[in-house]
Amino acid sequence: MERKSLELHGKKKLKWTKKSLQHLKNDEVLIKTIAGAVSVGAELPQYMESDITDMSPQYPKETGYESLGLFLLYPESIDVQNGLQQSVAFIE
Repeated sequence: MERKSLELHGKKKLKWTKKSLQHLKNDEVLIKTIAGAVSVGAELPQYMESDITDMSPQYPKETGYESLGLFLLYPESIDVQNGLQQSVAFIE
């Protein structure tokens, strides 16, 4: 399996990258992102290199947050059939 990420590599330079995923552990889930959001207030200034809070930006930077996704693989302890589930992602 692989994951795709939209990364900012410099002023107005976006690039899709692919990275291999390791096999899931027993307490992990795999979620396919269906839609994501980019913040006009926070990420647009980074894209334009006009962010006054980051005068020396370091690249690459991943973009987007508050995504909508579909649970693809998950342990039996997670009930995704009855109602909405929320998750927080920590990607290394």
